[in-house]
Amino acid sequence: MLLAAPVLDLVLLFVIGQHIGVWPVLGFVVASALLGGRLARREGRRVVSDLEAARRAGKVPREGMLSAGLLTLAGLLLVVPGIMSTLCGLALLVPATRRLLSRVARGWFERRLGVVASPAPGEPFVQAELRDASPDPGKRQVIDIDEQGRPVN
Repeated sequence: MLLAAPVLDLVLLFVIGQHIGVWPVLGFVVASALLGGRLARREGRRVVSDLEAARRAGKVPREGMLSAGLLTLAGLLLVVPGIMSTLCGLALLVPATRRLLSRVARGWFERRLGVVASPAPGEPFVQAELRDASPDPGKRQVIDIDEQGRPVN
């Protein structure tokens, strides 16, 4: 499955190239790589500055490290030649799309790894609950942490 997407993307490029010509397709690939790299860099700087401003204010950032990772993925998808990868990369540059994917991924990680983070909206992160992935409730462990993420005894 992971290998099928790039192969399908290249096949799609060849099919489109047969209909409109090689030069327009080559121009699209180069332009998407250049423009995509520039857009990903700009959005990345914005996310990092938001993270820094939230840290200084002692608040939970609107977009976290997962969003920064999605921006890295967007930059990679925009550099890879292909129509589908370019469209997916452009979609990841939209903040609303990144927030939605971040929420979905966070929920998946919490279910899969058994980690639940529970900050109140707009409040500093003050408590986390770590669960064993096994269904045995006797193995639950609660870890209180301070604003800097250090365990509180």
